[in-house]
Amino acid sequence: MIGFVTIGLGFLGAPQIFVRFLALRDEGEIGKGAAVALTWTILADTGAVLVGMVGRAMFSDDLGQDVLPTMVDLLPALLVGIYIAVVISAIMSTVDSLLVLGGSAIARDYWQKVRHPDAPDEQLVPLSRTITFSLAFAAFAVAMIISLVQDEPASIFWFVLVGFYGLSATFGPTVVLSLFWKRFTAKGALAAMITGFTSMLFFEFVGPHLGDAGPYLAKLTSLPPAFLLSLLAGVVVSRMSPPSARFLERVSADLDEAKRR
Repeated sequence: MIGFVTIGLGFLGAPQIFVRFLALRDEGEIGKGAAVALTWTILADTGAVLVGMVGRAMFSDDLGQDVLPTMVDLLPALLVGIYIAVVISAIMSTVDSLLVLGGSAIARDYWQKVRHPDAPDEQLVPLSRTITFSLAFAAFAVAMIISLVQDEPASIFWFVLVGFYGLSATFGPTVVLSLFWKRFTAKGALAAMITGFTSMLFFEFVGPHLGDAGPYLAKLTSLPPAFLLSLLAGVVVSRMSPPSARFLERVSADLDEAKRR
């Protein structure tokens, strides 16, 4: 039950959602964006849960991720085609958002702003394309390797969940601490992200094989322990490297200014 409930933590670490808020024209649109995001999430998640409940009542508890395709088979061929188009468009929308976001983050946020501040914007377009293609190829290679080394073929649902867990455990605690704890430091953020990602991999691939605790960790899923360890790492490292008083004063001033607006 805990594992299923904590799946929602994945939204805290979804960069394709955050980038929409970063693109807002002004702070006045934050409330509208939050309302739209919450409304859409409630509608989409409620629909998914209801489909699963109806499918289990109509067919079998063992269908798993095949509930919706099984139900769609009852519809006319035209509606089945529309369903397939909708699913594929949703998948491609998320995939291209993540790839473009990853490519732009490396090309602009790291390459230009950190490594080469004087680099012109014209150089970023071909660089971003190369990085985006490389990320897509690397993701495909990882998926193929995992499918080959596992005893049973991995389902698409498993890949989606593991990716969701990785994003949430890596970025979720950092986002939470950044918003609600002003003493959170850059070193703490780095420690939280590294700890969250590595912990997720450990609890996903090693945890289920740890003796008597393995079956319980497998039922719990990798997200809850990885998320908690990431939070803990961020707090501990930030405590070990506290920010200066001047920095805290600047953060407080910025927060006060944002509230007045």
